[in-house]
Amino acid sequence: WMVRAGRVPGRRAFILLQRSMCTVCSQLENTIKEDPGKRGIAPLCIPGDLTAAAKILAAAKLLPMCHAYHLSSCRSATSTARQMRAIVLDHHSDPNEPVDASFFRTTMVAAPAPWIDGGLVGGAEYELRLQTLALSVDPYMRCRFNEVSGAHYVSSFKVGEPITSAGIGRVVNVGPALEGQFAVGDLVVEGSMHFPWVEEATFDLTPRRNPTRAAGSGLMVHKIPPALCCITAPTGILGAVGQTGLTAFFGIERLAFRHGLTRGDVVVVSSAAGAVGSVACALARRKGCIVIGLCGSEEKVAWLMEENLCDTALNYKDARFAEMLGTTCNSKVAVYWDNVGGVISDLVIEQMAQDSLIVLCGQISTYDTDTEYPPPLRGTAAATAASRNIHRHRHLVLDYQDEFMTGINELLLAVAEGQVKPFETTLIGLETAPEAFEHVMSGRNRGKQIVLVSEFPKWVTWAHACGKFVPSWLWRYVI
Repeated sequence: WMVRAGRVPGRRAFILLQRSMCTVCSQLENTIKEDPGKRGIAPLCIPGDLTAAAKILAAAKLLPMCHAYHLSSCRSATSTARQMRAIVLDHHSDPNEPVDASFFRTTMVAAPAPWIDGGLVGGAEYELRLQTLALSVDPYMRCRFNEVSGAHYVSSFKVGEPITSAGIGRVVNVGPALEGQFAVGDLVVEGSMHFPWVEEATFDLTPRRNPTRAAGSGLMVHKIPPALCCITAPTGILGAVGQTGLTAFFGIERLAFRHGLTRGDVVVVSSAAGAVGSVACALARRKGCIVIGLCGSEEKVAWLMEENLCDTALNYKDARFAEMLGTTCNSKVAVYWDNVGGVISDLVIEQMAQDSLIVLCGQISTYDTDTEYPPPLRGTAAATAASRNIHRHRHLVLDYQDEFMTGINELLLAVAEGQVKPFETTLIGLETAPEAFEHVMSGRNRGKQIVLVSEFPKWVTWAHACGKFVPSWLWRYVI
């Protein structure tokens, strides 16, 4: 079953595993270099099952411990089904109550059966199986904990089923019909909020009638180009160069500048230290605007200024906030990027100029209330908006799907040139996902909130390290 290579320059020994032993064996086979002709390889007969073989090879330092772990967890198709961890919805929430860790439940579920001898065991022709590497955690998910989400573009989570969001995985099996599109070892992102919070995810990518969705019903599954990892960490595709960054990009580039925003105008961004807010600040400054960032602590104020994301940062919890906002803005706000709503937004609207624009991106202050979205302006804020002809535009990134690649290329260039930084707050382990959600809803994250479920391949780290030596101007000709 296995053969052992002799000593190889570079302190490496290569293990050749026969194809179709199990899911992970197939994965390893496609990543291990084969050079039997030059090394005088002799067969190594190992008694016992694959678990014993994995332990022997790991002890001999011929097989990485992480691979030994996965090998030892595998079973043949005829034995007891493998189990894996999953984070599922315990119960639906009331729209007027906050969602905490009690709404999540960690449980064991059946893992996908392995493929044996090239055949499918419980699989499908268009099936793609991924080892979960990273998960995205976002405020929009709050409405999905209600029995009815109230949003036309997302559905509610189902009790007892895994929570889903955007995520990144590493291909461990490819259905025969997908072999030209994906290969074992590829990094793949699912960006349409359907990546389950499990250790190993399975996607049915059977083509549907909608030609714009070549992969599955409502799925957006794409291979991550290795070159991207030279510019940013692969988790950047969930944040600054993914839908989070695209939300900020189209809001600034399409909405704000088409509305009349020009260099030197004042832009106010609420939740400026968050995932979307931090990118919106960077993009507005990139265009020469004066950016005022609003956040909820003095630590975040200092961070925003230290990272050069804003010209001025204000803590909305400061007792003098209204006074400082008036002094800083002086009724000259051309664009207000609204992530929070509520009293904070009412105060900003009072400082907006004639014919200005509100980009309505989120209303996190109302997510734990039974309020229609977007909530209507009331009282003084409504009167001010009407008298000054302030336009309030509900911003949804999915309206720009046809331009996603253009936006991603622009964001990659901005990151490569250092004008946008992919800030992330990372928790490690699938079990930390509920805590990560609490971080997002309470504002404890800076930048994108990520849950790292498994380690990325080592080549990703090497690619990112090497990319730092590439001159920033050169990326303009590469991207």
